[in-house]
Amino acid sequence: MRNMYFKILLLLFITLYACKKKENEEFVYTQDVDNYWNAYDKIITTKDSILQRKYLEEEFINKASLGQQTMFKVRNCTPEEYLYNINKYPKFWESIRKNTLKSKGFTSKIESGLHKLKSFYPELKPAKVYFTIGAFKTGGTAIDSTVVFGTEKQFLDPTINTSEFVDNAFGMNSFSKTNPIKNVGFTAIHEFIHTQQENFIGGNLLTACLFEGVAEFVTEKISGKESNEPCIKYGKKNSEIIMNQFKIEMFNDAYSYWLWSAMPNKFNQRDLGYYIGYAIADKFYKGFKGDKKLAIKKLIEVDYSSNEKVIKFVNSVGFFEKSIEEIRKENEIHRPYVVSIKEFKNKETNVDSEIKTLTVEFSEPMNHFSNFKLGPLGAENLIRFTGFNGWSDDNKKISYKVKLKPSLRQQILITDVFQSKKGYPLKPFLIDITTK
Repeated sequence: MRNMYFKILLLLFITLYACKKKENEEFVYTQDVDNYWNAYDKIITTKDSILQRKYLEEEFINKASLGQQTMFKVRNCTPEEYLYNINKYPKFWESIRKNTLKSKGFTSKIESGLHKLKSFYPELKPAKVYFTIGAFKTGGTAIDSTVVFGTEKQFLDPTINTSEFVDNAFGMNSFSKTNPIKNVGFTAIHEFIHTQQENFIGGNLLTACLFEGVAEFVTEKISGKESNEPCIKYGKKNSEIIMNQFKIEMFNDAYSYWLWSAMPNKFNQRDLGYYIGYAIADKFYKGFKGDKKLAIKKLIEVDYSSNEKVIKFVNSVGFFEKSIEEIRKENEIHRPYVVSIKEFKNKETNVDSEIKTLTVEFSEPMNHFSNFKLGPLGAENLIRFTGFNGWSDDNKKISYKVKLKPSLRQQILITDVFQSKKGYPLKPFLIDITTK
């Protein structure tokens, strides 16, 4: 009897250990997709907005995994957005459902890709992959040690009904044509590499481009497949003109059309910053003497948290014909500047607080990018804008409606997000006045 009791305990221990081991080893999670459709099925049975909100919270939001919570946070996905999207795009949801439910079938493909990544990069740190629903805000992203897929975008293909997205809302029409569901395995490796890189928060355009481009390039080497990103294909065919424009804009803090944006541009091609970083990585890899796995290690471990270290790395690659410092010095000569402001002069100390308009004149025609920040005196002394009058026909003047406070020194900083038509960033200009 004692032996039988011991065997039962041993069997129970082995079972519990196996379950615990399986739980620890699991790193691909799909339950949020099921939760979403459970909520969806209840939501579409009623037009009562209170009931719809209740079903969304009970079946989806309150049951959210760590990955879905990450999606809510980093992409600012609100309950109102989810309900609006459900009610606005019924044809889309009907057609995409079957694809999102395929997420479980990608587990083995992702596992295989990550095993390859570890064989190239043994230092691989653990991370988890979540298939979620993301309110059309991303196909895939990585935060710290978490990879998050927005399956309603990443699982698009050309057969999905995107006719309800007028004017290519959320980029859904154009993105579906690239057949992103075919690239889930590739994208998973790309995003997993991001979990291994030093975060580039606060980085300039060059740093952000290298961060993305390295992930795309290394994924090619790991998977043995070429990138399917249109920007990479376009970049290889138009490298010279892209590089010439990038040299003008690479010191900008604003990423504009180079990354994560469908903003209109002279190339009619989004996300060309991926190609810039990809091309830098490619040149480094081809010129690296020795074990190519070591080259991949060095690419992943560039210190993306430091603009200065990124510049040092790019200079060492010899990517541009001149050093980045030389290019920066040449660019400085061409930067636009503020010529004057109206309807008062800068640093004037007797400004009429009844003035309702502020006009800024630039040294040359500008792009329609704009950005302002607080002056050194802070929010209490900010010149308040109450409306936008527009740009002049020659794009050299911009005008705003303002509300000035009496007897107060007031400021606003015009930042270098403003750019000339050629792409050179503005020399920042502080407007500093005192009202009578």
